[in-house]
Amino acid sequence: MNSAAMTPKQAAFREEYKHNIAPWYNGWGHLLTIFVPGIAVVWYCVAHVHEPTVWELLFVIPVLVFYNWNEWW
Repeated sequence: MNSAAMTPKQAAFREEYKHNIAPWYNGWGHLLTIFVPGIAVVWYCVAHVHEPTVWELLFVIPVLVFYNWNEWW
């Protein structure tokens, strides 16, 4: 977001927030520590699925919708 589009209150909050982030924190490292194990677990589980029925495959859709709703609620 362009800093010119922010209100002074937002800009002050943003600077304070950034100042309070630990110096050792790395956003890419955080991303990888979440996604790599998650993708590994999904890969492992999918590799062990054999001949799923149509109903089992269709069940995945509401589960993913519920998961996404729960994650962002």
